[in-house]
This record gives sequence, C-alpha cells and structure tokens, in this order.
Amino acid sequence: MTHNPKVPSVSRRDFARHVAVAATAFALPEVALAQTTPSPQAASSQPETPKEIAAEVEAKFSAVMKLTAPGVAGSFTTEQKDEIRRQLVSQVQGLQKLRAYTLDNGNAPALILHVEQAVFIETSSGPTLVAPESK
Repeated sequence: MTHNPKVPSVSRRDFARHVAVAATAFALPEVALAQTTPSPQAASSQPETPKEIAAEVEAKFSAVMKLTAPGVAGSFTTEQKDEIRRQLVSQVQGLQKLRAYTLDNGNAPALILHVEQAVFIETSSGPTLVAPESK
C-alpha cells in the first residue's frame, strides 16, 4: 500500500469516531440541524416544495461535511459529493412521505414483535422444528 502525502492520515479510532458522529447526525436530525428544520408545530401535512427539499438536502450535506474528519471532506471528488447529495435527496423524499402521514396520540404501533421460543424434537431424520402453540 502506498502512502499519499497529500491526503492526511486518519487512524481507525478517529475514523470510527467521525463515522459515529455522522451517523448520529442522521439519526437525530432535529439536534444536528436545529437551526434549519422547522418546529413540529410549523410542520404541515402538505408536501414540501422542491425548494424546501433542496434546502434540507443542502443543510444535511453541509452537516455531513462539517462532521467528516478534517481533511477527508476536502478530499471527496465531485462524483462522490454528487452521490452523497443524490442519496440525501432519496432520504429526504422518504422522510417527506413519513412526515405527510398524520398520527394521533392514540394510534397503536403498526408492528409488535412477539418472540417465541422455537421447539425442536429429535426424530430419526434429525432435529425437527415444531411450531409453537398460538395464544
């Protein structure tokens, strides 16, 4: 492996820390982008305009660039930056659909995971899974 002196070296620990920070920015967008996102009271069920989507994508893109390790963000090629923006547009469009869906406080979760223990019995052909009793 050759070392390029123009690209700063990043340790595995620093890389992992920066990846964790970037992932947190996407998991908690209201914290990372508090200045750019509207409050929940201001959010409407109307679809966002392309200008609002573009503004949100640019805000997220700049947050990613700020949270990326110093020197690494500047080494992204134009194609890589375009790919990051393309993926952010896809993410924002998905979020737009979720935001448009209205929920009341009394709505139950759509999916409840019921974990049941699998039961195996020993047969002449080997262990066989037996369906658990339904309750």
